Amino acid sequence: MRKDPRTLLVAAIVFNIIVVFVLLPAVKDLYPYINIDTFPDHYEKLAMNLAEGNGYRFYAETSATMGRTPGYPLILALVFLLTGKSLFAAKLINLLFAVATAYMIRILVRGFSHSKLVMYLTPLFFLLHPATLLAETRGGPEIVLAFSITLSLNLLYHAIRTGRGRDHFLTGLALGVSTLIKSTTLLFPFAWLVFSPLFRKAGLKRACRGALLMILGLSAVLSPWIIRNARVSGKFVPTMTVVGMSASQGLAICKNAVLLKPWTEGNYTGRGMNEAAYAGLQEAAKLGYKCKGRYFIFFYSTHDEIEFNAHLLDQVIDEYKRSPLLLLKCLWVNLFNFWFAGVTILATLINMLIQTPLMVFAAIGAVRYIKSARSELVMPLVLFIGYYVAVHIPILAIARHSLPLIPILAVLASGLLEHFQSKFS
Repeated sequence: MRKDPRTLLVAAIVFNIIVVFVLLPAVKDLYPYINIDTFPDHYEKLAMNLAEGNGYRFYAETSATMGRTPGYPLILALVFLLTGKSLFAAKLINLLFAVATAYMIRILVRGFSHSKLVMYLTPLFFLLHPATLLAETRGGPEIVLAFSITLSLNLLYHAIRTGRGRDHFLTGLALGVSTLIKSTTLLFPFAWLVFSPLFRKAGLKRACRGALLMILGLSAVLSPWIIRNARVSGKFVPTMTVVGMSASQGLAICKNAVLLKPWTEGNYTGRGMNEAAYAGLQEAAKLGYKCKGRYFIFFYSTHDEIEFNAHLLDQVIDEYKRSPLLLLKCLWVNLFNFWFAGVTILATLINMLIQTPLMVFAAIGAVRYIKSARSELVMPLVLFIGYYVAVHIPILAIARHSLPLIPILAVLASGLLEHFQSKFS
């Protein structure tokens, strides 16, 4: 008797629970460079200050900040109000969002394939991917962002099918939520406006209407954050202020990389980031800013936070202007880093082993779908991947930045799964 494919999905969820709550914590001391069972990037500090009523700041004594967009810290703050600062609770939230993302993947695949087996097996690409399992152990935003992006794409496909304005507006609302989690989705409606007429029959007029409604929806979600930032700083800050620090770290990493060989010793991203962070602290002290920190700089004045990041960004832009070849090198290095770069060389090699198969499967699956006259279905996903990568590579890119694209790669890989099913059924 043929087994119900839903059994495999349930087994995958149980496997996630065992790996995230038992196996990976047991071996975390053997692999300290992987950052298992941690709160990276100080999101927990923002969440605890929110939960304790200190406002949106990293420390009670530092200034109100725009160093991180508030989407994920707000989720953590709600959890911490109930549980206190709890990594277990953060991991449980990640697990729930991972399962919800798997469900979103299933809905998305349903528009590509009529095979129930494909619909149920495709989410396994995401749930069993090692990067997903590692991200679930950390109190970071990657899993939540993967869910919000997959939800946004589901709404976009629904809007494409119906052509209704309200559905494009809903897509914009979902993109706005994604932008509050991480700012990289901010400009996707503009990419949709420019490139969607190239592969859709709807034409430029409908693309303009859809993109405009998405922008309106996105703006509606961002408005409270923008208004708050204006009140705090007197400046227009649509997302966050740390672009300068990120760009300086990205420049430091790619300066040490060997052109066309970014997997060699020069691409030791942990060293490059630490060097850039230390240089940033020295620069801030030299310019007279009151701040503290190590890898991340915390300011006692919101004005100083904005001004110093703008100063760092100007330095990076000036260096690229003086050396366009350095910019080209950094674009190449960051393209590699986006998919593979870890803190150490060993971590980078492991990432290459983990990421490459799914990328190859996705490329083959996309070609299969295109050959079967489903190119209009495939191209929005290809466009989003291209847009998302393009936003990262001029600034800073490491392998965990690519995790929110794993659901999209899984959907594309379903084309290969469908091919094998039809071949061997």
